[in-house]
Amino acid sequence: MTLAAIVQLLQTALLLLTLAQGPNVPASLKAQATTVANQAIAVATQALSTRTTNRPPPLTGGPIPTPTVVPPPTPSPVMTPVPVPMPTPPAPVTPAPVPKVLTKYPNFSNICERRVVDYINGANVLSPAPVGCAWPDNPFLFSVTHETILNTHWQLINGTKIYDTNFVGDSAIYMHDYRDSDLGVIFRHGFTPVGGESAANVLGIALDTINFTGTNVTGRDFRNGHLFMGLNDLSFAPIALSKNIFVNLTFRIRGNDLVSYEGAASFHRLVLGTKLSWSEVSRANTTHFFEFNLFKTPGFHAAQTQYPCPPDGYTYDYCFFDSSAAGLYAEGKYMPISSVSGHQSLSNITNDTWYTVRIPLSALVRGSEWFAAPQTWSSATLDGIYLGIESRGASRLWTEIKDYSITEE
Repeated sequence: MTLAAIVQLLQTALLLLTLAQGPNVPASLKAQATTVANQAIAVATQALSTRTTNRPPPLTGGPIPTPTVVPPPTPSPVMTPVPVPMPTPPAPVTPAPVPKVLTKYPNFSNICERRVVDYINGANVLSPAPVGCAWPDNPFLFSVTHETILNTHWQLINGTKIYDTNFVGDSAIYMHDYRDSDLGVIFRHGFTPVGGESAANVLGIALDTINFTGTNVTGRDFRNGHLFMGLNDLSFAPIALSKNIFVNLTFRIRGNDLVSYEGAASFHRLVLGTKLSWSEVSRANTTHFFEFNLFKTPGFHAAQTQYPCPPDGYTYDYCFFDSSAAGLYAEGKYMPISSVSGHQSLSNITNDTWYTVRIPLSALVRGSEWFAAPQTWSSATLDGIYLGIESRGASRLWTEIKDYSITEE
């Protein structure tokens, strides 16, 4: 190896050692540079030793030539590594709040059902709770109400039958307008498991006064007047209407037939109803209803006493209220589901098609104009929700409902 090559090798080793001392050089690169530099020094040292050992004898007879000094090459400037900035971590994602489920029976799971079987001493009498029922005092309550001016109801007070010959609209007295033999015939309902590992059920409800006729417990024909069968969810405590309450379900119509009765048209509707409570200033009434007609045949409400609905921007099928100063009776509104925002497609229901409903209940109630509104919505409460079928005349309506829930969001 020439002397010039040895010098260049030593300069390279010096450069590598200088690089290894840099403040921003990674440890792995420092170690690699030091190793290569030591190897270069070792090679240069070996080359110098070989040159000394194999040096030829000095020349005689003439002057020793002056060796030519080869200047060392100019070292390249030391490159300082530029630190690579670490990427900024993404901001944490705040999960959306989970809706609070209000009903004890979401998706109709673990249903505890009871029914009204009598009215004694001013109170409804219920059937025994099923064995294993988790909430016997908060059931889904089945009832039948037959609203007709011709009806004669009675109640048992201290063992004596007291007849009510004047229909006064106290629906609590009229929730047992059926005989046990009518169940499974004129009035049919049940909960069917959806299957798999889910505890959910599908609720089926059917009312048929076409193929099956009869009279209620007072002897009146079921085709006369307004006949209502339904199930009331009593599983949640009253909740303030100032909160954001939603009702969710999916339904379909399985059968839909009407036959004229006594020469007049017949009608029916599928109802999602809510019972609301608040005190009215200087008035006696505390009961209010907001119902949604999920399905209705035209003309259903035509035979009812017509009251003006408020000009509040909503579309209603029917409204009622007591305009007297005393305010003795309830106020209510019936709204077609197709007028609820996002549900316009439900204006034309066809059989066997599932329709999903999501109702912003408390927002609609607060946005509606009431004859006697509460002083504050935090003092008004949602007390109950019911699902049912109401008919007039000869009617058959069969529906199925699933994915039921009441949530606060």
